[in-house]
Amino acid sequence: MKISVIVSTYNGSHYIIEQLDSIRTQTRPADEVIISDDRSSDETPAIVTDYISKYNLQDKWTFSVNPENKGFIKNFLDGAKRSTGDLILFCDQDDVWEKEKIEELEKVMVEKDADAAYCLLTTIDSDGNFVKDGPNRFKKVRGKGEVTKLTIEDRMRSGRSSGLALILKRDLLDEVEKISTKYEIPHDLPVGLIATVNGKYYQLNKALVRHRVHTNNVSSFETGILDSSKSLKRQIDSRIFKVRELKALTGEYSDKLTDKQLKQAQEAITMHEAAIEALNNRKAGKLIGSLFKSNKMVNKLLTMRNIVYVIRKK
Repeated sequence: MKISVIVSTYNGSHYIIEQLDSIRTQTRPADEVIISDDRSSDETPAIVTDYISKYNLQDKWTFSVNPENKGFIKNFLDGAKRSTGDLILFCDQDDVWEKEKIEELEKVMVEKDADAAYCLLTTIDSDGNFVKDGPNRFKKVRGKGEVTKLTIEDRMRSGRSSGLALILKRDLLDEVEKISTKYEIPHDLPVGLIATVNGKYYQLNKALVRHRVHTNNVSSFETGILDSSKSLKRQIDSRIFKVRELKALTGEYSDKLTDKQLKQAQEAITMHEAAIEALNNRKAGKLIGSLFKSNKMVNKLLTMRNIVYVIRKK
């Protein structure tokens, strides 16, 4: 199968070479690497151009600068649409891939006939040091096997489809773009949603990406509950995107859900909307109360982060 890697860059001069190195030295090389720069004002375009020339990558790697700033979502999607691979991986500019990432994820896709899959993460700081208390972002879920199939209930309860960890079939792209545009959610969320609804979404229980946490990255995961509680906008946005994703689930795929699943989705939407209101109004009591409800869709870790934020800001 042909594999394409889509890299979105924007003012990434500090870390881009380390990421490009990790793509170039994969045990299973990509057949195509498409790098799209979203009008950087730093040296990123020159660095990438020189890198491709230095390693004679012109046959498989392409680099272009957008005529105008598109934003990271459209930049990724447009890059993916220009690709020719059967399988696609998205790549942030400041992370580091373990050498076996492509090989391991391709194996899952082939052996499971998956629509999409993702790996686990470790966290590094701006200097590349592992963060001792950083989250292995996606914890191992039900089952002890190396590969775990995700259910619709798993999807409703938590996201588990960060773009930097994903691999997906090209066949999903049109539907991904439609859902992303219609419901105004990042491109990676529909991937997990669609693949889960199709019964073909898998988690590889191996950490194959070192996610770099620093002040400038767009999709920054927090290094712990206290650190994660510093940004109100991030707390609220995560809930808003989840509401939109759940509305996409019930609005587009209701015919594939059981009555129980539809009810759970509606309850989850109500729960998230209440949490958004509580965050906006700094009402810790309402958030604490949700921890004791019987709704299995409650993401307790997310709720705990919300509570810590509200308490710290009082």
